[in-house]
Amino acid sequence: MKRDNSSREDASARLNAQLPTAEKVQYADIVIDNSGSLQDLERQVDQLVQRLHDDAGWSWRLSWLFPPWGVASAVWTLGWRAYRRSQKKSSKNRQSDKR
Repeated sequence: MKRDNSSREDASARLNAQLPTAEKVQYADIVIDNSGSLQDLERQVDQLVQRLHDDAGWSWRLSWLFPPWGVASAVWTLGWRAYRRSQKKSSKNRQSDKR
């Protein structure tokens, strides 16, 4: 509140306007739980970095050596994410229609 020179009511209104965490998680590709100890957080980050490193494998080298591959990879990734999100939304709509 000091940083923004805002009142307690303004800060509370901004917090209340945000999506609940459960809904934010649906939009995320990667989620790190920060509710535990510092050691738990560090372990999660280390595991994530290792997983991302393993997932990248040789493809990142190919992207640097052959730029069109990088562009194709980016287009594929963005398309795949859009498809997954649309599937989640349609699944959510079907569940709400059943109620």
